[in-house]
Amino acid sequence: MEIRKATFDDLEQVRRWLRQEKDDGHDSFIVNFDLIEAGQETGSLIVLVDEIPIAFALADDMFWILAVKRDRRRSGVGRRLAEHWFQQARERDLIGFHGECSPRESIGFWKKMGCQQVESPPGGGDAPWVAMPFRKKRELPVGMRTVPVCFEISSPGGAPAPQWNFATQAAVIEPDDLMLAEDFVAYVPEADTRVVISVDNSEIGAVKVRDIEEFGGTRKCPWIRVRDLALK
Repeated sequence: MEIRKATFDDLEQVRRWLRQEKDDGHDSFIVNFDLIEAGQETGSLIVLVDEIPIAFALADDMFWILAVKRDRRRSGVGRRLAEHWFQQARERDLIGFHGECSPRESIGFWKKMGCQQVESPPGGGDAPWVAMPFRKKRELPVGMRTVPVCFEISSPGGAPAPQWNFATQAAVIEPDDLMLAEDFVAYVPEADTRVVISVDNSEIGAVKVRDIEEFGGTRKCPWIRVRDLALK
C-alpha cells in the first residue's frame, strides 16, 4: 500500500466509490465532491492506494475530510492515513490539529487517535469537534540554571480549562529570557481566554491569548504556542 498525493485518475476512482455509496443508500462525501476535486488541484488531497484508492484525506493545515472505502473499514487504513498526516503536520511545524466530527460517530475514531473533544470554534456548527496539540521537546543547554514553569488556562468567564494546563522546565538564558524544555500548546478559540504563567512557583502575570506574543508566544487561531518566555 502507498500513500501519495492524488492524481486525476485517483480522483476519478474516489468519485466512483463515493457515488456508489450514495446509490447504495449510505451517507457519502460525494456531496462534498467539489471541495475534494479542488483539493486534488491544489495538492491537498492524499490517497492510500492498494491497487486503487481505498481511503483519502483532504487536509492542509487541518483535516477537512477523511474517508475509507466501506469494504476496507475497520482494517487500520484510516489510522494509517491519519498518522501519515499527523507526521507531515509535525514536520511542517503546525501547532496542532482540530477538526469537526462529521458524521458524529467518527468522534470515537479521533479519540482513539489521541484527540480530545473540544468546543467548536466560532461558526463551527453543532457537530462535535476534536483537537490534538503538536508539542516539541528540546534539550536544554547544559550547565544553565533551570526553573519550573506552569501555564494555566481559564475561559473569559473565569471557568478553568484544566485539559490545557501544562508544566515543564525552562533554562534561564538571560534574566528575562527562558527556553522551555517542551512547547506549551493549547487550543483556545476564544481570544479573551486568559493564560496565567508561573515561574519558579511565583505567578508572573496573566495574558489574554490574543496578546500571547507579548510573552514570546505565537497565535494561529484557534491555537497558541509558547517555546520561549520573554519576561520583560
